[in-house]
Amino acid sequence: MSTREYAYCLIDMLSEEQLDTFIAFLRSITDIPNEETRQAMLEADRIATDPNVKSYTDVEKMFEEILSEDD
Repeated sequence: MSTREYAYCLIDMLSEEQLDTFIAFLRSITDIPNEETRQAMLEADRIATDPNVKSYTDVEKMFEEILSEDD
């Protein structure tokens, strides 16, 4: 019996609830980001490593600056 055939046999033995759980598990380990998500991740990496992009280590100072820009 091939591995695929064995997997089919095991799946056939699962209850509907077990099968739902199994499918959810498979989806969680096979999720591949779509193109929009991949592009957003690349942009986030670029921003995080760009020394010319302003960043903050203090949230209070960040909000002070943001709020003072409105004046």
